[in-house]
Amino acid sequence: MVRGLPVCERRASAPIFVCQQRLFSRIAWLIVVLDILTHVAGSPRRSLSDLTDGASSSVSSTFHPCKHEEYQLVFDHIRVFPDPILTGQSVTVELGGSNTGLAVTSGKITIAVILDRVLPFYVELPLCSTLSTGCPIPSGPFTTSVQAFLPADTPNGNIAGKIKMVTGEHELACYDVHTRIQRPGVGDEQDRQTEHLLVG
Repeated sequence: MVRGLPVCERRASAPIFVCQQRLFSRIAWLIVVLDILTHVAGSPRRSLSDLTDGASSSVSSTFHPCKHEEYQLVFDHIRVFPDPILTGQSVTVELGGSNTGLAVTSGKITIAVILDRVLPFYVELPLCSTLSTGCPIPSGPFTTSVQAFLPADTPNGNIAGKIKMVTGEHELACYDVHTRIQRPGVGDEQDRQTEHLLVG
């Protein structure tokens, strides 16, 4: 077993591993998801569901909606402290946006990723308990945040995958992503207190 990775078991129906919902898998992969969302902040003013060209402010990350359609949850501002997100540090993510449909009372986040083209993982996270405000997510504007610690032994490397937010059979959001986990001292040094905003 590789240190820092979730405990997983191979799924018989597909060549992937299904990871148990342990503290690390919930926190580490959620941070990756939110890190990806924040990289969209340098784009012209528009909702995440409008980003059909995969626009990104980071050369290491790309972000594409799974389908050319409007999704129910639309984010219009995301703040991350520190930035970039590094292993061995605490991270606070503040995000706000709008629920364009009915109130969301339950759901999950599913993440299917490949780390450096070698290690496939499938992780399911409870949507409501992952967000600081919980559920329901009411119709209209909402704000929430996540605070977590990314362990120092988290593997760094390139990540490719598909991220979905679903409730029942309804997709609230879905994105194909490519990004990278970084350790301190690797890559360009940046202001650790930079705020990325999608202006709302």
